[in-house]
Amino acid sequence: MRPLSHAAVRAAAVFTLAAGLTVPALVTAPAAHAAPAADVAGVTTFDDGRLNVALAAQALWVKVDILASAQPGAEVLASTDDLTWESTGSTYGWATTDAPALPEGTALGDYPVAVTYRLPGGKVQRWQAPDGTYSYKLRTGVEKAAFDRASLDYDHRTAVLSGTATTYDPRTGERTPARAGTRVAIQYALNGNGVYKTVTSIVMTDAAGAFSLTATPVAPMTGVEATVVQPAADTDPDNALDIDALPIERTKYRITAKLGSKRVQSGDSVRVTGRAERLTADGWKPFAGETVVSASQAPDHYTPTVPGLMGSAKTAADGTFGYGAKATRTTEVHTFLKPSAFLQEAPSALGSVAVPQKFKFTDVKISIDAYGALKATGKFAAAYCENEKVVLQSSTNGRDGWAELKKGTTQYDGNGSGCSFTLETGGFVNAHYRVAHAETDRFVGGTSTPVRVGRTATKFASFKISNTRPAKNASFTASGTLQRYTDGKWRGYGGAKVTLVFKPKSENQWYWVSKGKTTSGGKYSLKGAGYADGDWVVVLEPDAKHFYTESKKVYVNVR
Repeated sequence: MRPLSHAAVRAAAVFTLAAGLTVPALVTAPAAHAAPAADVAGVTTFDDGRLNVALAAQALWVKVDILASAQPGAEVLASTDDLTWESTGSTYGWATTDAPALPEGTALGDYPVAVTYRLPGGKVQRWQAPDGTYSYKLRTGVEKAAFDRASLDYDHRTAVLSGTATTYDPRTGERTPARAGTRVAIQYALNGNGVYKTVTSIVMTDAAGAFSLTATPVAPMTGVEATVVQPAADTDPDNALDIDALPIERTKYRITAKLGSKRVQSGDSVRVTGRAERLTADGWKPFAGETVVSASQAPDHYTPTVPGLMGSAKTAADGTFGYGAKATRTTEVHTFLKPSAFLQEAPSALGSVAVPQKFKFTDVKISIDAYGALKATGKFAAAYCENEKVVLQSSTNGRDGWAELKKGTTQYDGNGSGCSFTLETGGFVNAHYRVAHAETDRFVGGTSTPVRVGRTATKFASFKISNTRPAKNASFTASGTLQRYTDGKWRGYGGAKVTLVFKPKSENQWYWVSKGKTTSGGKYSLKGAGYADGDWVVVLEPDAKHFYTESKKVYVNVR
C-alpha cells in the first residue's frame, strides 16, 4: 500500500490558482533524483482536456505541474496528483480526473508539464521534457455522425452522412458548436468487388457546427471516420470519430442465353440472345436496364472489369437482350451481368463458338510416275494441326469441276512448324491437281495452288514375232511400232528404249532378252530365241516425260 503521508497529500491536492496552491513538501526533488528517461514515455492531452502521463501502472504516486514556461523556476500555473490509471486501446497511463483549469486570463497555447512520481522501491523522481506539454487550446472535433441508411442495395445506392462538430474551450470547460467553415475530412475505404481504395472528402460546417456528405459508392464503405483538419492556430483537432460502416446488400439474379451460331469467321460476331431476372419480394421479375456481357473467360466477381470481353448490351424492360459478341478464336462464351457490388455472384450462361483459324499449305509437291501413281506431299502450316482432314482433288481445267481422288489426315512433323501429309492414288494422263481442306471448327477451308501434272501417253500399235513355232534355241524377230499421243494424235515414238522380255510357261518370272531403240517412225526390231514355251512381250523403258507401256503377249511354242 502507499504510505499514509502520500495518501493524505493526494486527498488534499486540488486544482487551484498558483497563489494558494497546496503541494507536497517533496515537490522540488533534488537534481540527483531526476527521472530515468525510460520511466515516463510522454505527456498528452485528451480531447476533453484531461492530461495523460505515460507511466507504468505500478507507480505509487504521480503528480503533474503545469508551468508558465520551460525556464528554471517558472511559475506553476496548476498542479494536481488526482490521477487514475487508465488503459483504453493503444492509450494507457495516469490520467487526471478533470481538465486542468489555468488562471483566468491565461493565453491559449501549449504549456510545459513537469511530472513528479514514485515507483515501488524507488525515490521520488521528477520528469520534464521539451515536448511534454499541456495543450491549453480550443479542441474541435466531430462529436457525432451517422448515415441515414443502415445499408445500400441495388435500388438505393445513395446515403447521406450527417454529423456535428463541436469545440471544447478549456477556459470555460464547455463544448459549443464548432465555428462555421470548419473543415471536416471524411475518410473511408471502398472495399469490395475488386475495388479497394481510400477516399477522402472535405466538408464544411455551418453556423450550428453541422455538416453532411452525400455518398454514392461503388463498393461497401468501411473504415469510415471523420476528423477536423486545418484548424485555426488556437485550436487542436480531436481524434477522429469512428463511424459505422455502410455495407451493400446484394441482389440475386439469374440469366439464360443462347448463341445464334456455333461457328463464325475470325473477327465476326456471334448473335447472343437471352433473358435476365432478379429476385424480388414478389418473386423473380424481369431485370431491366442492367448491363449484360459476354466474355471468353468465366466471370470474376471480385473485379469490375470483364477479362476477355466480347460484347455487351443493356437488358430491355422485359429483361431480354440481344447483341453481337465478336469472336477471334474458338472459345467458350460466358454470358452474365457485369460484376457489381450490388449483385450476388451467379452462374453464367455458358455456350461455345468455333472460330476457324487461318493456315497455309506449304512445300506442296505433286507428281505422277511412269506407271500412273500420283503422289502429293506437303505441310499444313499451323499450330495444333494434327489429324486435320485433307483431300487430293483433280480437275481437267484447273478452275472448276474438282473431283475427290484421295482422302488423308495430317501428322505432326515433330518440329512445331506444322503438320505433314502424304496422299497417294492413281492419276490421269494429264490433269490439274490440288490439296484441299474443308472448313472445320479448328481451321478455315483452303486449297493449295493447283498444278498441272502429266506425262505423254504411249502404246504399242503393233507387235509380232516372225516365227511362233521355232525350233529349240532357234532365233526369231520381234517387231512392231511404238506410238505416243502428241498434238491430239497418235504418232510414231522415235528414239525410245524398248526391251524384249520372256516368261517361261513353267515360271512366274520375266527375263529380259534383248534391248534396242525405235526408229524415227517408232519402228523396232528385236532378236529372240526359242528357249522354251512361253510368253513374249515388248516393254517401253520410260523416261521422266512418258508413261510406261507394254505390248500384247505373244505365246511361242518351241518344237
